[in-house]
Amino acid sequence: YAEDTICSRSATETIVLNHLAHQGVGELFMPNVFTNNNDGIHDLYHISAAGYTMSEVFNDLVYYSVQIVNRWGNPVFESDPDDPQTWPWDGKVSGKMVDEGVYFYLVKYKTACMTEFEEKDGFVQVVR
Repeated sequence: YAEDTICSRSATETIVLNHLAHQGVGELFMPNVFTNNNDGIHDLYHISAAGYTMSEVFNDLVYYSVQIVNRWGNPVFESDPDDPQTWPWDGKVSGKMVDEGVYFYLVKYKTACMTEFEEKDGFVQVVR
């Protein structure tokens, strides 16, 4: 509502603000140890953010892709950005658990607030 007291005029205007529903989780990281031993703790390997649940993190992502390769550079896992059911990784390749050891990951992602894609890479150790 605005009022011009000099000329005795007033006007009302409605402004609609649209926003994306996101959590704004901030900095994402990948754990460096993965214990997929079916004990209910760290059985899935996934993107994390301090203080947020996995579902809150995924609500904030508008795009993500994850590739995990073994020490010889052979892909053991690749998410499908168009199919969220392919992520998180359960530590299996073709239904069989991967061997214990060190693997390399490459993550490409974008959140609702980002204008450009971010990439993270590093190593994850599979331990049972």
